[in-house]
Amino acid sequence: MKKMIKLQATTLSLMLLLGCEQKQQHTDKQDNNSNQTTITAAKESEKEAKSDIIVNKKEHLKESSINNSGSKLSFSGQQLLKGDIVFNHAIQQKGVVTGGIFITINVLQLPQALTEQFKWQKVTNHNYQHLVAPNVDLIAIITQLKNYDEVTHVELQVDYSPIDSQF
Repeated sequence: MKKMIKLQATTLSLMLLLGCEQKQQHTDKQDNNSNQTTITAAKESEKEAKSDIIVNKKEHLKESSINNSGSKLSFSGQQLLKGDIVFNHAIQQKGVVTGGIFITINVLQLPQALTEQFKWQKVTNHNYQHLVAPNVDLIAIITQLKNYDEVTHVELQVDYSPIDSQF
C-alpha cells in the first residue's frame, strides 16, 4: 500500500514537472514570436523616424541633479525651471518645482547686493523667500546665491502633493 502511494506521488510529481516544462516551452515560443514581431515593427518605424529616436536618446542622457537640503533631486535637462518635475532620492518621490527659493542669512538685515538683484519676502528673522519668474534657470540663481558670504543656506521649494495627475 505504501509503495503504491509513493508510486502515485512520484508519477503525479513527474507529470506536473513535464506539464510545467511543456507550458514553459510553449510560452517561450510565443515570446520569441512576439519579440520577432516587435523587432520587425521597430525596424520599420526606425526607418521612418530615425531622427526622432536620436533626439529622444540624447534627451534621456541629459539627466542632472542638485543637492537640496541634503536630498539629491534629479531632473531631465540642463536647466531647472519653474514647473519642472524632479525626483527626490531621499524620500523616493516625484515633485514639482514651485519656483520658490528660500535663503537663511547670518546677519540681521538682508545685504544690499541681494535686495538689488532679487525681490525678497521676509519669512522669519533670518529667512527670506524669492519667487522666480517662469523660464528662469533656478540652478543659476541657486549657484549665485551660494556665493554670498551672508547666505548660510539655500533651499529650493518643491511640491510633493500626492496628486498623480500632475505627473
